[in-house]
Amino acid sequence: MGRRFGLLTGGGGPFYWKPLRHLVPGNRVFAYVGGAGYVGVGTVTGRIQPLRETRVVVDGVERPVIEQPGFPSRLRDRSLIDDHDLTEYAVPLKWIIDVPVGKAVMEKGLFAIPTTAATLRDERTIEFVSKAFHIEEDTSGT
Repeated sequence: MGRRFGLLTGGGGPFYWKPLRHLVPGNRVFAYVGGAGYVGVGTVTGRIQPLRETRVVVDGVERPVIEQPGFPSRLRDRSLIDDHDLTEYAVPLKWIIDVPVGKAVMEKGLFAIPTTAATLRDERTIEFVSKAFHIEEDTSGT
């Protein structure tokens, strides 16, 4: 879903969505899937917002992301929860590169933390992921 629509999402409790508040347009993000590795690098294009309010353009038509064909029902259901703490949130981004989980890149000792977003300052991880995905390094990211 994140790959298809250019979003980072988090919900189900403040632990999952609060870190997204620190992402601002221009931040570089290194997307990590626990147990698999890094699956992409992108640039944040907007601020955190409730997922139910997030709109995307598909085939030239803009509409709410939760109304897009194939949108996961579990995320749709969670995004419609009225409880501010439990609903789903999203941060829009433009992928520089993204790969399926089966093609994630990982190496022992790379930075990995079980949170939705964290500042990535580990030079070894930035260098490894950048080289693996054949992109220019940018240490200004999250």
